Amino acid sequence: MNLASFGDEDLRYWKHAALSIAADLSAADEFTAKELIKNASRLISKFYATQNAILIVDEIATIGSTSNRYKALLEPLMCLIADKITTLASSGKKRRQAIWTIAPEFVAGGLSQDAKECRLNNL
Repeated sequence: MNLASFGDEDLRYWKHAALSIAADLSAADEFTAKELIKNASRLISKFYATQNAILIVDEIATIGSTSNRYKALLEPLMCLIADKITTLASSGKKRRQAIWTIAPEFVAGGLSQDAKECRLNNL
């Protein structure tokens, strides 16, 4: 999942993935942003219902930023990601699931509380 995707890199990076979302939320209007976030939430639910699965959340610092223009819309998604990270930090091995978050920089002062969970419990 990458909601800060630009260009066609993600098509190449994740072509092996069973499910994938790659979109540029910063270029989306509010209606499109809501749909993208809804689709991302569904992807996380599908991941969580699947054993032997890895969820990769690319550009987590962008969607978890306190200065993201859609931060209010992203709040439930970030809460869902944080919830799954917390759960899998304890039981991920038994569930045979893992979450990986990726960001080129991770400055806690500019992130929501839920985004900070990624740094603390990156699995």
